[in-house]
Amino acid sequence: MNEQRVPDSYDQTQRLFAYGEIKANGKTFAVVTSNEIREKLALTERQTVQLLTRLVKAARIQRLQRKLYLIPGRLPPGKTWKPSAYEVLPCYMNCLKATWQAAGIAALAHHGFSTQVVQKIALYNNVLSGERKIAGSTFTFIKLPQEKLGFTSVTHMPGAEANFFYSSRARTVFDVISDQKHFSDLPEAYLWLATVAQDKRTLQEFKKCCLALGSQKAIARVGFVLAHLGHKTTDLFEHHKKLGSKSLVTLVPGGRRGVINEKWGIIVNTSLEQLFKSVETPDEDDE
Repeated sequence: MNEQRVPDSYDQTQRLFAYGEIKANGKTFAVVTSNEIREKLALTERQTVQLLTRLVKAARIQRLQRKLYLIPGRLPPGKTWKPSAYEVLPCYMNCLKATWQAAGIAALAHHGFSTQVVQKIALYNNVLSGERKIAGSTFTFIKLPQEKLGFTSVTHMPGAEANFFYSSRARTVFDVISDQKHFSDLPEAYLWLATVAQDKRTLQEFKKCCLALGSQKAIARVGFVLAHLGHKTTDLFEHHKKLGSKSLVTLVPGGRRGVINEKWGIIVNTSLEQLFKSVETPDEDDE
């Protein structure tokens, strides 16, 4: 009686990549479970664990999360493989059934405010917090309540199965000004705000972000800057008053020496003339 041949590691590998290519069906990668691999390749549980562990260590496949793996649709010439972070992220967050949006440098670059190379994507979401490495890429997860998410723009990456969500152009600038714990691009963000304010629709969305999400400190800074640039700020000022009077806020983080603006409770600790010397002001007066 003929004994059934046990597939060797090379045979197992080739069969796994062949299955991955078929399942990917032209996409960058296929998402497969360890149980699926065991059944399709007719392996024991031990063989499956050994195969997946070996290929992950060799960076030929990527582990998405427990018992869930990414297999390349086509193995690159160098044999090692790392999918784009912009493809991995939607896949991972969809598995978690999370609401999310990319913020910080990634969003600034997407909207044309920065040419800085994105080393690590910062992500507002309602599930995870902290830094994590997912399928070869490192992300910074910033957990927020569901009501603090929103104001997004959507794009589709070539070859990706899912849409990629960024904070909208208005929200991206708002986040940099309001979330100094995670982002530290003041005073440059005020120049981005001046750019955003030149488009009426984007400015209206920016104000909605402020009214829905802004702290007293953020609204004080935003209101003062928009008023200085000649934009109407009645709605922001009324909301600022409702939030209550608190300690004075510096226009930029740092020293507290400067002229005090009583209306907004701002210590103007930087030269506005130098900061906005290249900005054109609108043809309207602040209310």
